[in-house]
Amino acid sequence: MLTVPETDITIYTTPCCTDCEAIKRYLQELGFQYIEQDASLPGVAEALEKHYGFRSVPLTVIGESFFCGTFAEQKPRIDEALSRREL
Repeated sequence: MLTVPETDITIYTTPCCTDCEAIKRYLQELGFQYIEQDASLPGVAEALEKHYGFRSVPLTVIGESFFCGTFAEQKPRIDEALSRREL
């Protein structure tokens, strides 16, 4: 089961995922805090698929929006979601 985090930004990752690292680094450079969830842990990938319809990483959740794909594919959508985000 997925838990609701304190922050509205969550990144689902796996070890050695270069796109996951790129998204984390990008958010850090922008000064945003996030929660990282390891999708390689038992049950997490299945919960992702059930909740979001994806098992692949990186999967980035910002508020009610979620994005899956490479860093290059996600970056414009992340930027848009962050610009709409209430601080």
